Amino acid sequence: MVRSALPPESLLPSLRGAVAAIDPGLPLFDVRTMDDVVRASLARERFLLALFALFAALAIVLAAIGVYGVTADATAVRRREIAVRMALGARVRDVVRLTIGRELAAVAVASPRARSEPSGSATR
Repeated sequence: MVRSALPPESLLPSLRGAVAAIDPGLPLFDVRTMDDVVRASLARERFLLALFALFAALAIVLAAIGVYGVTADATAVRRREIAVRMALGARVRDVVRLTIGRELAAVAVASPRARSEPSGSATR
């Protein structure tokens, strides 16, 4: 290991000369900078982290698609109810709030946090 402020490319010929002066039969191979050594040692971890991030993003996308599908289906099933509410003067904002509120409640009930709570702690 050699520490220097000079660029690594300019040190290689002088290092080869210094090693050859000590022992001409001693080979000098695989000369790399410390940055290269650290980068190579962390390559596997960086790859695994990128792969993990990719799968996490895919999981979020699939979950969003699933929530959208359930919400769309529940809204389609309640189409007549929504039409009656609108005909009786309900505002669009109120109908959207009702629909989204029910779906968020369903998602909250299905979340792992809600399942881990004791059964007596639910308020509804």
